[in-house]
Amino acid sequence: MDQTRIEFDAPTTVAVGARSRHERPAATVTTTTDPMDMLAAIETFGSALKTTDPERSYPTLRGHPPALELGDSLDIPETITRPETGITLELPPTLSAAFVAAPLAYYLGASLEPAPTPRLTTDDGFEYSLSGPDGYERTVEQTLKQLFFFDCVTRTEGYYELDLHERREIEPSSISTSPRCTTVRSPNRWRRISTFPTNWSRTTFPSGG
Repeated sequence: MDQTRIEFDAPTTVAVGARSRHERPAATVTTTTDPMDMLAAIETFGSALKTTDPERSYPTLRGHPPALELGDSLDIPETITRPETGITLELPPTLSAAFVAAPLAYYLGASLEPAPTPRLTTDDGFEYSLSGPDGYERTVEQTLKQLFFFDCVTRTEGYYELDLHERREIEPSSISTSPRCTTVRSPNRWRRISTFPTNWSRTTFPSGG
């Protein structure tokens, strides 16, 4: 068995920290099948994020989102608090639109609002259509993949400075790998990511996120 031994010359206070995957929900949200209630319920998913920085691409920094349970009325426990990310997903008030956007809403910690056409907006005025030429479902899927891809690349300037092959491939063409990009607010970081060609995240996807 591998072991690590740490010795000090004198008595020393040591703080030990650890984190693990959260494979079970910490809370349950009751909702009806009404699309507006479902949007409000899915909006709570971002409460499980441990950070909204690129390090959220580490599985241990993404907790399990709240469980959903059907009931007679919407009931969100007071213990659930969603991060203020400044990102909103505007979606048609239908169950199908809500379910498609749920993974993206969770990863972004986004708020959800009803709207005639789906789009991503930020509180600093940025807008990004989610009804691309490949359709709503495919656009939402690709949006999440691209965001996750760039988070994995950018986090090499964060807690752990790792030599990532994908960063070396993309660095000549993107400013999103700069150290500054790990600390800017999520809306501004998304503005940079969304303008980069999608073929990178389609053909060069990091493994072991």
